[in-house]
Amino acid sequence: GILRAFCDCRSGSRNIQNHPSRERGSSILVQGPQDRFNNNKILRKFLIKMLTFHELMGFMSPKMANKILEDTHTNNKEVYRALLTSVAQVLKARPEFLSRQPKERRHNNFVQSLSKPNFEEHSGNLIRGWLFKEHKELLIEFLNKLEIKHDEGMVDDLPNSIDDEQLNPAVNSLLEKYDSELVAIYLTAFNASNAERWSNLDNLLAEDSRLQFGS
Repeated sequence: GILRAFCDCRSGSRNIQNHPSRERGSSILVQGPQDRFNNNKILRKFLIKMLTFHELMGFMSPKMANKILEDTHTNNKEVYRALLTSVAQVLKARPEFLSRQPKERRHNNFVQSLSKPNFEEHSGNLIRGWLFKEHKELLIEFLNKLEIKHDEGMVDDLPNSIDDEQLNPAVNSLLEKYDSELVAIYLTAFNASNAERWSNLDNLLAEDSRLQFGS
């Protein structure tokens, strides 16, 4: 589901930033090289579990990021115009200049900006709006499987936790029916929008090979 109000309770507390090339953050300290394999596994779990919206934009495939922007340009023009204005401000350019750029170049500029921390709100609005407009059936199916009350995919309050016995079959059902990257984006956005992150969903996002970006 998509919460009606989004609050990033972790603002200003993160060390992982700027993933426009989908490279993992280099500011996380790990142990020595004698345990490199285990350290990489722990680091990967930490990164995936803690993804916020701007980081999600950096980790998803370029093809998916472009599809989100293309769909938003067509079906959610208000969000697209707000994004155009904000990116223009960052680039110190006029919105009209960006709007005249070839769409591929313009969207590359968008993704570069959306992958940065100061674009967290815009990234969240873009991803949540896209999921709701383009993939509402996925949202509804997941919430129905979990027996969570909603209004056409919109949720006012989520439970603070969910049992594995409910969560795992619901996730498996999505993966059987939908593209795995789409499911990973939705579940990551779902937990990022929840003030009380579900730890077992974080674990699935970190450990389930079907939910890994770039796999």
